[in-house]
Amino acid sequence: MSNQYAGDGSLRPPSAQGHRQSACPCSSSAESGSNECHCFYFSLFLIFLMLLPFMIYYLNQPRTPDFDLDRVDVEYFRIAPNEVGGAGGTASPSAVYLWLNITLRFTSVNNDWAKLSYEATNICVLYHGAPLGKAVVPGFQQPRYSTRPVDSRVIVSRFNMLQVDSPELVRDASVNDGVELRVTANTTWKITGRPTDDITDDQVHVSCFVVFSPRNLSLALKNCDGAGKIF
Repeated sequence: MSNQYAGDGSLRPPSAQGHRQSACPCSSSAESGSNECHCFYFSLFLIFLMLLPFMIYYLNQPRTPDFDLDRVDVEYFRIAPNEVGGAGGTASPSAVYLWLNITLRFTSVNNDWAKLSYEATNICVLYHGAPLGKAVVPGFQQPRYSTRPVDSRVIVSRFNMLQVDSPELVRDASVNDGVELRVTANTTWKITGRPTDDITDDQVHVSCFVVFSPRNLSLALKNCDGAGKIF
């Protein structure tokens, strides 16, 4: 910056007013940038406040547990005619009976951060829609983020096959070496340990078709809700 001349011809140092005038634009630019930053963070805070109720609602929604048939073990299978004599000491040739011991393992997977409470599980084994045997598993509690096996055993002793399609069952067992059964399980679960009280009970229904070999007592096919698996 150049010096200024006084009226008497002497040099005069530059005035401070010139410095102040040149510093003003810089100060205004800094204040404007600071205000923009404040507006940006304030906008983010408002967006967070708007999304907070949706986040709380989503976190409080119960996640449906996975309850599936995991394993089927056929321990005993037998078809035999009536061994007890009928009237007059003769056996009834039309009476055929069935014996079946089968162990079922269901698996419950809790993907929720809260505990689960299951009521009793009703299990049924059917052949062509006719129930062969039933079992009940007592209710239980399941911790959060855990996997729990649910075992059940269905025992069929001297089941009168006149209640089902006995000729087809005999043919499946002796000729085709493949008997198809349907396994169903019904239970009720609910979330426990949450602050909200409006979470109602929910139903769980499992329906599976299994095919096993009566000769080897081995499982050949398991199909649950369209997801089949060949053994």
